[in-house]
Amino acid sequence: MLLLSLGLLVAIVEALSIKRWPAPVVDLPYGSYRGYYNESNGLNVWRSIRFGADTSGPNRWRPPQPPVNQSGQVIDATQWPLQCPQATAGDNQTPASYNPLQPIDGEDCLFLTVAAPPSAQNLPVSVWVFGGGLLFNSMQEFDPQPTVVYANNSMVGVAIQYRPAMFGFLSTPHMGDGMNAGLKDCVGALEWIQRYIHLFGGDPNQVTIGGESAGGGLVLNLLAAQGVPGRKQLFQNAIVDSPGMPPQSNCNTGIWKTQWDQISSILGCANDDVDCVRNADTRKLRILNNDYQDFETWVRGNAQAYSPCIEGEGGYVVNQAIDSFRKGQAQQNTVLLSGNNFRDGYGRPPNSVNPSNASSDFQADADALFLDYMNHRWPVKDNDTESNQKLLQLYPLSDFPTNLDRTGQAVTDVQYACPSQFAATALNDSGYKFLYAVPPGDHAQDNYQESPWFYYKKYGSTDSPSFFASFLGSFISLIKTRNPNSLPYVRPTNDPTWPTWNQPNKPFKIFNVTAANISDSYIADASDEWAYRIGTPERCEFWAHLRIRDQW
Repeated sequence: MLLLSLGLLVAIVEALSIKRWPAPVVDLPYGSYRGYYNESNGLNVWRSIRFGADTSGPNRWRPPQPPVNQSGQVIDATQWPLQCPQATAGDNQTPASYNPLQPIDGEDCLFLTVAAPPSAQNLPVSVWVFGGGLLFNSMQEFDPQPTVVYANNSMVGVAIQYRPAMFGFLSTPHMGDGMNAGLKDCVGALEWIQRYIHLFGGDPNQVTIGGESAGGGLVLNLLAAQGVPGRKQLFQNAIVDSPGMPPQSNCNTGIWKTQWDQISSILGCANDDVDCVRNADTRKLRILNNDYQDFETWVRGNAQAYSPCIEGEGGYVVNQAIDSFRKGQAQQNTVLLSGNNFRDGYGRPPNSVNPSNASSDFQADADALFLDYMNHRWPVKDNDTESNQKLLQLYPLSDFPTNLDRTGQAVTDVQYACPSQFAATALNDSGYKFLYAVPPGDHAQDNYQESPWFYYKKYGSTDSPSFFASFLGSFISLIKTRNPNSLPYVRPTNDPTWPTWNQPNKPFKIFNVTAANISDSYIADASDEWAYRIGTPERCEFWAHLRIRDQW
């Protein structure tokens, strides 16, 4: 059994390549890409393989275009490429150092990274989509090498870049197929994998796509959109952790229309003149990209500055993802691991939702503050008395230690836990549900396991090899065999057998550790004291009804 500590794993994969080893070169129809051989872990690594053309100018708000033909040239792919323009500081910057015009950003950013054993043939492929609220981050925070190493170099790892924020999710029907450009970058990368991953030893018929937070939300949108009849299957398995699913409505309504109208006006462009916006100066666009990153704080009923919208018939996103899942219209024949963190939404509401201890009517004040926050950040209408009363019934203050916890659980349910549940339910007997419960269980805490190289190095981490084995070992078992229970050599000996979700008692796996920091993962069901953390049936039914009825 292989139980590596995070620290040791980071040390193994972090060493630079030794120049005496020959550099691997892969020949693509549009150019040859030279990577490096990492002697410390035995992998060929390409950090910057282009899958789409420069997205500036005429390619703005279009699906990824074919790369410029550079056949006959050998292109260096040993360094990270530019990250797509960031709307705010991400994991690679501190807030103090962030600048919307920072030189590490650029619109020519449609690249992916590949890590593969030199002798790879027909190996399963893991693809990771980064999170960051659709505002920031890039693929370099999610280098796939540690995961491949943990799988004993028996798979191919890929991480992809997509356009976040305004460059990827500013949408209007005037764009035609350019709506949801960032989501379509993910589609373009998956299509690239179908065409070319065999050149790296990967099997295009064994692809698992995964993502956390906004990345998980994009994976759920892909899972729903790929359920449209006639679409080629681009992946066989999916992993979504804390999938961020903000409101989703028609591209010509709500926040999408408001954003487009305001941004086109600021740029001096007519409302229907997409070419005018496409040809705007990149400096102006990048500054606007930052200006609008806090859009949700001043637009009532919006939980996130940018998000995918519904294009309708003829588009890629033809329906609201939540509605598709409720109708069982997700891509079938997909095995899904879908979960959320213990306190996913608890960090979102401000402390001001707690009433003053000197309040003369604490309950009434708590209810008013709770409803005001949910009405402000989510499209629960102020005048929808019935829904607001139902909210108070579903989340009584007496169930929670504070009003802040009450509000945090409601946010967890509507944005993370219930969408995760809807997707697992839509896949009949091939959906697995989990709860990440390692204290404190905050949002994105699982990045330490999903991308230990970057997050362990930058932030440090509590080192629990047995938990790492239970959590990542389940992922690797799925990637390699389509069954999270299958590979004992990458999982602890006492790791429980994980049943599928669609059973009467709704079983799910709780990932946790003991006080001694040893894996304490176990199988729970609807009767477990912590089952409410993944959304109770009544609460999730309420959110599904409201989102589908009001199209958000």
